[in-house]
Amino acid sequence: MAKIGVTYEEVAEAADHLYEQRLTVTVDRVREELGRGSKTTLVRHIQRWREERQARPVHFGTENLSPELSGMMATLWRKAGEEAEEKLKSAQAQVAQERAKLEEERRQLDAYARALKEQLAESREREARLTEQLADMRHVHSQLDAENSYLKDALAEAESQFKVSELARSKERTVLEERLHGLEEEGRNQSRQHRQEMAEFHRQYLANESRWMQDIDQGRQQIKKLERVNADQAKRITEQQEQAAAQTATLRAESESRIAVERALAALTTELQGLCIAVREVKPRMGGSVRSQVAAALRHGRGATKRTMR
Repeated sequence: MAKIGVTYEEVAEAADHLYEQRLTVTVDRVREELGRGSKTTLVRHIQRWREERQARPVHFGTENLSPELSGMMATLWRKAGEEAEEKLKSAQAQVAQERAKLEEERRQLDAYARALKEQLAESREREARLTEQLADMRHVHSQLDAENSYLKDALAEAESQFKVSELARSKERTVLEERLHGLEEEGRNQSRQHRQEMAEFHRQYLANESRWMQDIDQGRQQIKKLERVNADQAKRITEQQEQAAAQTATLRAESESRIAVERALAALTTELQGLCIAVREVKPRMGGSVRSQVAAALRHGRGATKRTMR
């Protein structure tokens, strides 16, 4: 079965009982008197009871008094009623002013909360962009590592081929030199034709030697070129690693800032709910104390938010 809410008649009876005991009628006392009831319902019924009590006529039992005393009592009651009405109007005006100020502060908090939400959204977008950039840089870094490994392998292979080629040329040169010496020795004992053959062979040897030197120079230049390319690639990899580290630090700072903004936004939301409750439950007798408490809470919340944002 669903619970039956407290009725106005029950609240009015409990309020009359408290009033007869010369106790201030409050939500907590009425709830203690009844033993149940939500605060929202009790506030609405108590407000109605107060309005009806103010409109209820008051009888002093002046039937046994003289006309002079009855007139004096009526005059005093009228003056007291006028003074009470003036005080009530003043209190109502003060409450209206307090409510207007609280409403303005609530609007300011709403605007501040919206600004924080926008800043949070921008921070999240920037974090997403930085994450994407970091992924791209890691991909480029991986490609550069692969390219550097390939260049190292190519350089090692070129050096190995150069050594093999140089060894083959050295052997070929030794064979040609031995043949040349043999021809020279043979030429001393042979005819002019043999000497011409030796001269031709010597010319061929010189031409081959020139070609060998050119091949050696080209091999050395290729090795130097590969070494320069390898050094450039190493420099690029180092720069990419430094940029990746900087991007990672920026991303970490952005994440910490986003967490701080979310916490500040949660604190502001809680304070805003408290201010709304204060606006609904403000009473004439609370006066300046509510304004000072709300202003102090607002200053404290803004100061805490600013410290968190720093």
